[in-house]
Amino acid sequence: RRQRQMCIRDSRHSFSVWSADAEHPWTLRLPARPGRPGDGGPLPRWRLAEGLRLVSALAASFPKTPQGAALAATLGSLLSASVVGLLRDLPTGGWSSVDNHDLRAWLRRHGASTAACKAPILRAFYDMSFAYPDGRSGGESGAVAAGAALRSIARILFAYRGAPFWLLRHGMGDTAFSPAFDVLRRRGVDFKWMQEVQRLRLGRSGARVAAIELLGHALPEHDPLVMHAGLRVWPNAPRVPVGAPTRATLRVGRDFDDVIVAIPGPALIGVLGPIAEQHPHIRRALSQMASVGTAAAQVWLRRSLPAPGITTGFRSGLPTFADLSEVLQSEDWPDTAAPSGLFYLVDTTPTQDPVDVESAVERWASASGLTPQDVRDRYVRLNVEPTERYVLTLPGSTDARLRPEDDRIGNVRFAGDWTCTSINGGSVEAAFESGERAAASL
Repeated sequence: RRQRQMCIRDSRHSFSVWSADAEHPWTLRLPARPGRPGDGGPLPRWRLAEGLRLVSALAASFPKTPQGAALAATLGSLLSASVVGLLRDLPTGGWSSVDNHDLRAWLRRHGASTAACKAPILRAFYDMSFAYPDGRSGGESGAVAAGAALRSIARILFAYRGAPFWLLRHGMGDTAFSPAFDVLRRRGVDFKWMQEVQRLRLGRSGARVAAIELLGHALPEHDPLVMHAGLRVWPNAPRVPVGAPTRATLRVGRDFDDVIVAIPGPALIGVLGPIAEQHPHIRRALSQMASVGTAAAQVWLRRSLPAPGITTGFRSGLPTFADLSEVLQSEDWPDTAAPSGLFYLVDTTPTQDPVDVESAVERWASASGLTPQDVRDRYVRLNVEPTERYVLTLPGSTDARLRPEDDRIGNVRFAGDWTCTSINGGSVEAAFESGERAAASL
């Protein structure tokens, strides 16, 4: 709870969606619910009064204009198709039968109008889940498994404590991963940094991993974290000299007993290649896995910019963004040059013809009414390396995902948001769930 108090600043209840012809985005503000993150135990039950507040919030979000009536009709069409489709498909084929279809195609198949399937409110989910296999966002080029998408939407709308979104005082790495590292270290976990796993090798029987081939850098023993603003955080570079790379091989029985493979999914093809040749379920999981590169930017502003929560479908530049100015209190700036606002922007990007992030930021700033003088600083990057890419949930792929507790290779388990979880989507929550299940099975 102390860590939560240090990391969480405030709640956020709204998200917004732009359409191409609108002067203002449509904003939905979800009602407050009991609880806070980290409370544990079952989720608080929905009560009648809370349900009425949700319906009231939805009704209040529609503008009293023809566009508002069209938006209400769109949501009604999508909701009706979802209910009809689930009643038809779940009893006979379960969630797998729903996951075999793209969300838009599945909704259209069960009665959603063509206009509803092209609506910005539906495209918003594709934008926020990076569901564009070719890296080009917008339009109808996206693809996402319908069952996983519907469960994620339901979680956002109904399965939250306090608020659907919470504002962090620090970056995600410092808020989520530093505490996990400290807990594991106190429990006796030994960390070896900058060790690249290149191959897992099976024993003669093919039933267990016998060796792990590494390419590593020698680092002296040290505490990798630093104190900043009362919190232990990750530095931007190792705090100690990094030695030359050396190769090493770990042997079962001598160096390890069991292996949890928690390497990002897109980087596994080389690591698990020899194993995939002997195990069809590994080969199928790798062949069905898809990922996309992402473009990201952080923009520090000299003046604040009103923003209604998390926003997607923006008409220019990177389409999905959020005002995260609360993180500024944990950053070091000279008093005379301290920014007044901080925005995070994201989009997908093709690998071969990547997005020009600098130009995209400029277009976003111009469309937001900002001048070049309003931008204090920016940080941009492309995430296209195998360890950086975002794992997609394509139609027909969920059945091929490896379960974290899969024991067909006796001393190996799997962890990461690319495995089969209750979410089946790229997120910190899916990664943590997967890790817990893999560890529990050992």
